[in-house]
Amino acid sequence: MIAEHTIRIDSLGAAIAGRGLEAPVIFFLEMHRPLASVVNSLLTAGAPLLSPFIGREWLDSVQSLLENPEELERFMSRLEKGEYSGAAHGRH
Repeated sequence: MIAEHTIRIDSLGAAIAGRGLEAPVIFFLEMHRPLASVVNSLLTAGAPLLSPFIGREWLDSVQSLLENPEELERFMSRLEKGEYSGAAHGRH
Protein backbone atom coordinates (compact mmCIF):
# COMPACT_ATOMS: atom_id res chain seq x y z
CA MET A 1 0.00 0.00 0.00
CA ILE A 2 2.73 2.48 0.95
CA ALA A 3 4.80 1.52 -2.10
CA GLU A 4 1.79 2.08 -4.38
CA HIS A 5 1.19 5.46 -2.76
CA THR A 6 4.83 6.42 -3.32
CA ILE A 7 4.66 5.29 -6.94
CA ARG A 8 1.53 7.40 -7.53
CA ILE A 9 3.10 10.47 -5.91
CA ASP A 10 6.27 9.93 -7.97
CA SER A 11 4.24 9.63 -11.17
CA LEU A 12 2.36 12.82 -10.24
CA GLY A 13 5.71 14.57 -9.79
CA ALA A 14 6.94 13.16 -13.12
CA ALA A 15 3.76 14.35 -14.88
CA ILE A 16 4.24 17.84 -13.45
CA ALA A 17 7.92 17.85 -14.47
CA GLY A 18 7.12 16.45 -17.90
CA ARG A 19 4.86 19.43 -18.57
CA GLY A 20 7.42 21.90 -17.18
CA LEU A 21 5.06 23.05 -14.44
CA GLU A 22 7.37 22.68 -11.46
CA ALA A 23 7.59 26.40 -10.63
CA PRO A 24 3.84 27.14 -10.88
CA VAL A 25 2.96 24.03 -8.86
CA ILE A 26 5.51 24.84 -6.16
CA PHE A 27 4.24 28.43 -6.04
CA PHE A 28 0.62 27.24 -5.83
CA LEU A 29 1.35 24.67 -3.10
CA GLU A 30 3.47 27.11 -1.11
CA MET A 31 0.83 29.83 -1.37
CA HIS A 32 -2.00 27.50 -0.33
CA ARG A 33 -0.13 25.45 2.27
CA PRO A 34 -2.15 26.95 5.16
CA LEU A 35 -5.31 25.69 3.44
CA ALA A 36 -4.06 22.11 2.97
CA SER A 37 -6.18 20.74 5.81
CA VAL A 38 -9.28 22.53 4.48
CA VAL A 39 -8.68 21.22 0.95
CA ASN A 40 -8.10 17.75 2.39
CA SER A 41 -11.46 17.96 4.18
CA LEU A 42 -13.16 19.13 0.99
CA LEU A 43 -11.61 16.23 -0.93
CA THR A 44 -12.88 13.84 1.73
CA ALA A 45 -16.37 15.28 1.46
CA GLY A 46 -16.24 15.31 -2.33
CA ALA A 47 -14.68 11.86 -2.68
CA PRO A 48 -17.88 10.17 -3.88
CA LEU A 49 -18.17 12.72 -6.69
CA LEU A 50 -14.47 12.91 -7.58
CA SER A 51 -13.38 9.28 -7.36
CA PRO A 52 -15.12 8.15 -10.61
CA PHE A 53 -13.12 10.79 -12.49
CA ILE A 54 -9.80 10.71 -10.64
CA GLY A 55 -9.78 7.22 -9.18
CA ARG A 56 -9.97 6.37 -5.52
CA GLU A 57 -6.28 5.46 -5.28
CA TRP A 58 -5.15 8.81 -6.70
CA LEU A 59 -7.55 10.67 -4.45
CA ASP A 60 -6.19 8.81 -1.42
CA SER A 61 -2.62 9.67 -2.43
CA VAL A 62 -3.38 13.37 -2.85
CA GLN A 63 -5.23 13.42 0.47
CA SER A 64 -2.30 11.72 2.16
CA LEU A 65 0.06 14.28 0.64
CA LEU A 66 -2.09 17.14 1.93
CA GLU A 67 -2.63 15.78 5.42
CA ASN A 68 1.06 15.21 6.09
CA PRO A 69 3.03 18.49 6.11
CA GLU A 70 6.39 16.68 6.04
CA GLU A 71 5.39 14.68 2.98
CA LEU A 72 4.10 17.80 1.24
CA GLU A 73 7.39 19.58 2.00
CA ARG A 74 9.38 16.61 0.69
CA PHE A 75 7.27 16.55 -2.51
CA MET A 76 7.82 20.28 -3.09
CA SER A 77 11.54 19.97 -2.34
CA ARG A 78 11.91 17.12 -4.83
CA LEU A 79 10.04 19.16 -7.45
CA GLU A 80 12.28 22.14 -6.79
CA LYS A 81 15.47 20.06 -7.05
CA GLY A 82 14.30 18.54 -10.32
CA GLU A 83 14.28 14.98 -8.98
CA TYR A 84 11.18 14.14 -11.02
CA SER A 85 12.60 15.47 -14.28
CA GLY A 86 14.60 12.31 -14.99
CA ALA A 87 11.53 10.15 -14.44
CA ALA A 88 9.51 12.33 -16.81
CA HIS A 89 12.10 12.07 -19.57
CA GLY A 90 12.60 8.36 -19.00
CA ARG A 91 8.94 7.62 -19.76
CA HIS A 92 9.13 8.89 -23.37
